[in-house]
Amino acid sequence: MTPESVSDDLQNRLSTILERQARICAGTVQLLGLESLRDRLGARWPAVRDRVHQLTERLLKQSLDPADIVFPYGTDTYLVVFARLDERAASLLCARILRDLQRLLLGDADAATIVVRTAVRQVSGDLVVRPHRLSDMMADAADADAASESGAESGAESGADSGGGSGGDHQGPPGGRAPATLAGAGGAAGEPGWVPLMAQGGGSFRQEDVTAAWAARGQLGPLEIVYRPVWDAVHQSVSLYVARGRRVRRGGQAVYGYDTIPQTAAGSLSAENLAAILELDEETVRQAIAVYLDLYDSRFRFYLSLPVHYETLAAMRRRRSYLALASRIPAHLVPFLSYHLVGLPAGTPTGRLADFVTALRPVGRGVTVEVRLGRQDMGILEAAGVKGVGVVLPGVDDPLALPTALDGPGTERPLADRVATDLGLVAAEAQRRRLKLYVEGVHTVEAEALIDRVGADFLAGDLIGGWTMTPRHIARLTRVELLANSRQTSGA
Repeated sequence: MTPESVSDDLQNRLSTILERQARICAGTVQLLGLESLRDRLGARWPAVRDRVHQLTERLLKQSLDPADIVFPYGTDTYLVVFARLDERAASLLCARILRDLQRLLLGDADAATIVVRTAVRQVSGDLVVRPHRLSDMMADAADADAASESGAESGAESGADSGGGSGGDHQGPPGGRAPATLAGAGGAAGEPGWVPLMAQGGGSFRQEDVTAAWAARGQLGPLEIVYRPVWDAVHQSVSLYVARGRRVRRGGQAVYGYDTIPQTAAGSLSAENLAAILELDEETVRQAIAVYLDLYDSRFRFYLSLPVHYETLAAMRRRRSYLALASRIPAHLVPFLSYHLVGLPAGTPTGRLADFVTALRPVGRGVTVEVRLGRQDMGILEAAGVKGVGVVLPGVDDPLALPTALDGPGTERPLADRVATDLGLVAAEAQRRRLKLYVEGVHTVEAEALIDRVGADFLAGDLIGGWTMTPRHIARLTRVELLANSRQTSGA
């Protein structure tokens, strides 16, 4: 293919990487675009765009080496800098990610539409982008594999003629294993795989230079508070909205809740992280109450659930700060408010949790606690005065948690049957403890049917409605109407 021209902006940014990597191998910088998937999804693209980007980032994280770096570029493109793979192997890996995206989201993959691009600096110093089509790479890999097999057969015949190959000059891998080929590693017969190949330049990869040059790519936009409608399955209505912080990356992907805060591993949060968590919780209260006051004056009524993190309430100083703000909520709004406690550590004593519930009781209707899926004892929650529990479905209907060709043997993922069992255990225990059950992540009719079987009081997800800047008035919505609306939307 003829090399494509490069925009001035991309030229400058790629030059920043390549010129500071004096010994980097040309071909280690790949552009992975979602244009083919966007074209095939058509009118459905705006509704699923955020989830497609989340899935793409998940697959990239699973596939890349720890030394590799990925950045969003533009709205629907990722720039991947490979530390060790050469151009051929890197292109195949990116193409396989696009192939798996199409299979997960559309049920099939069209190799002719899957194109990845390699940023290459020519001898003249010009920077060009060289495209690679998956169908062509598959054909080349198949030809290479056939040639390899033909050579192996010829070698075997020669070995047989010379005494079965014992002794001689053959230096094969230990244990008699043949070298893996690009057509046979990591994929089904006839499909491209990849093997890690050392960069042709052979030099070191200065990751800190690339990280510094592209630091702005990971920056998030300003915080905004958005709301998701919750369907009340008991009263057949949409009367509750959950509030959540949202920031948008420069590439357009949305990040929600506490994921907007850079955090270390659980249990080792820095002072800056803790301060940021408190600031997010307090800003959510400020913005959400301001919006509700405007809507209340316009005779809008709805119930609102505000998130509050365990770390906000755990330290007395932070708790006092949060409660001082919450105590200024107008009294006429308090009956419409509840709190969603996030990040409660396992084994929290009843007395400590009861302190949280007691502290929040004057400023809301009650507290719901986010819990994990699976068997657990909710006696502590019941004894502490908690009103309900909430769970997030990890993959009943969402491709983010489904196994892909990138997963190795034995990879554990929350498949639908396992999620159904775990959700049933949560529902049974919640019912036994007389706790309301809130389920988030209900994106399809199939997921709603599963939840209907186990029994849940409140449901949220794409099936009910997406994130919005402004809640609406309480509205009646029967299950029949809910499913009918979802079918009309999917068919549009």
